[in-house]
Amino acid sequence: MERRIVYISRLMRLPLLGSDGAEVGRVLDGVVDLGSKPPRINGVVVAVQRRRVFVGIGRIGEIGSDRARLRRGSAPNDSAASWTRWRPTMPPTCSASSPPPGRPSS
Repeated sequence: MERRIVYISRLMRLPLLGSDGAEVGRVLDGVVDLGSKPPRINGVVVAVQRRRVFVGIGRIGEIGSDRARLRRGSAPNDSAASWTRWRPTMPPTCSASSPPPGRPSS
């Protein structure tokens, strides 16, 4: 497997295609494991119709400058249990009223 550096900011708004070439949705964000050395991407959050779903990086077969493509499969449907609805949460060390660690309070 070829190793290359891909910036998460370049993935934003890219179309995610199914293995058949049909557009599944658009990449909204990346989910990164900062605890590993070097940090590893766990997956991406994709806008599919009106929902946000998490797609694990293992399900993505190709990332190009103009699109990302799934290894197999295509758009999720209501019976697809492997697609997880994305619900972002605040990290346990942060709250809406306190600044993130390392930032001074104002």
